[in-house]
Amino acid sequence: MEFPGLEHLYHLDDQDRPTAMHVSIDTPLDLADFGLVASGLVERADLEFQPVGGSRNFDLVPCKPLLELVSVRTQETMAPFSGWSTQAVAINGARSEMLAGYRLLVVRGRCGPFLDIRPAPYEYCRAYFDPSTWDGSDVFCPPRSSRVFVVEAVKAAIERAELSNIQFTAMADM
Repeated sequence: MEFPGLEHLYHLDDQDRPTAMHVSIDTPLDLADFGLVASGLVERADLEFQPVGGSRNFDLVPCKPLLELVSVRTQETMAPFSGWSTQAVAINGARSEMLAGYRLLVVRGRCGPFLDIRPAPYEYCRAYFDPSTWDGSDVFCPPRSSRVFVVEAVKAAIERAELSNIQFTAMADM
């Protein structure tokens, strides 16, 4: 796929709704391991989560600082796109039945690291990478990062499906 330009790439994130259910990871992980797990560089079969706040179920469930669980609807909507997969997780504790079918989002698509020196017109953009380092995946992240980026077609599919608790920021506006 030809590089579409930063104007057509988007950061995917949760909307940080106060009522949204969020989870905590019960599996001991170092902070550095969170990014490695989220980007698929380290696979862990023993990941366990527990609901810790919020009362409403949405299609994207955050596990701060760096992980996200996705609903079956999200998995189905994103199925045609490249650069991502999911990993099964155990959900423990009260309200765990509310998260049946949710899986850990694993981003396998890649781009290079963000650069300090940026060409015009992106000199004020904090999320600029060398376009030649992008592998062409529809869903991708920089190395050792859990920041999820998507192409415009993924954004459009998620918006058409009206998936909840997901927001987008154009990379050019970051």
